[in-house]
Amino acid sequence: MSVLLDRWRRRHVVLFSLIIGLSTLSFAWGTWRLMDIYLFPTSPETAAWSAIFLGFFILSITGFVSKELI
Repeated sequence: MSVLLDRWRRRHVVLFSLIIGLSTLSFAWGTWRLMDIYLFPTSPETAAWSAIFLGFFILSITGFVSKELI
């Protein structure tokens, strides 16, 4: 059973990568749009800059934590 599953996974790596990539992009785009609507509804430029800085902050924190855990 595991041999068949491994063979199937190897053949569909590109498909899985595409699905995961599109899911990640959809989540990021949706989060960005919600921040534009709810965080600073009257100032789209401020909402965009705050989203960029928040994204960099989250990426730097997760990068630091992952280095400490490994």
